[in-house]
Amino acid sequence: MIIPNAVPQELLDGVIDAIWEYLGVTGEDPKDWYKAEPKNRREPGGETISISRGGGVRVPSHHAAMWATRQHPKIHRIFAEILGTEKLWASFDKANMKPPINPDHPEWNTDGLKVHWDLDTEKVDPVPLTVQGVLYLTDTDKKQGGFCCVPGFRKKFAEWKKSLPEGASPRRPPFEKDELTAIPGKAGDLLVWHRLTPHANGRNESDKPRMAQYITMYAAKEDNEVLRQERIASWRYNAPIRSTRSQEFDSDALVARTQDWDTENENRHELTALGKKLVGLDSWE
Repeated sequence: MIIPNAVPQELLDGVIDAIWEYLGVTGEDPKDWYKAEPKNRREPGGETISISRGGGVRVPSHHAAMWATRQHPKIHRIFAEILGTEKLWASFDKANMKPPINPDHPEWNTDGLKVHWDLDTEKVDPVPLTVQGVLYLTDTDKKQGGFCCVPGFRKKFAEWKKSLPEGASPRRPPFEKDELTAIPGKAGDLLVWHRLTPHANGRNESDKPRMAQYITMYAAKEDNEVLRQERIASWRYNAPIRSTRSQEFDSDALVARTQDWDTENENRHELTALGKKLVGLDSWE
């Protein structure tokens, strides 16, 4: 579903500025959009990469601008109403900046991410109600390389899984990119999808970059003290969560993507009372 006007423009502008700051450009000149060399994954030596081929930007998740949108009351209320509880934790996710396809920059002539789920569908059965979300930072049309999916497949997942031949893995959705539906949105819209919805991002065939912030919330696990302390340490030191095993479904979508950039930046750690609960610093109880 798409919830319009979930975040005011001034908060969107803050995240956009943080993306350009992280990439080391102003973003005003289209040539700037292609200065960051995209890669699919980290280098073998573990060096930080600034942006993926799908447009994923590893802006430190605990940057004040990222938290300003994440802890915005309407964002929390949306997830609370969907999940049936206000006692939530927020994921420490990344942003996205995917420039248009450009013949002078073949490194960006990519289809982006393959059709996927952000959970291990081989291990999880049945799948409870959990969701993911993406905030549109700018107006994004169908050809701008944004979110695309197979609407409604989550309702058919169990039947499809049972129909697989013995030994076949259900980890990859049975769809190709051309079978997906692109979901346009306006700046400030929040798109939320059930995690069993096969999804990807598309090719940016427009003349503007696709810009977005991933935001997910899930039921707070306040009885898991190890995970709570890891979340607090991630926030305090602007560092990745060490363990993914304690995250729900062992999903990369819920793992901190932050790196060592601006560890001492005074613009971090501006949390409201709500934000402190969404981190785990304060208890919902």
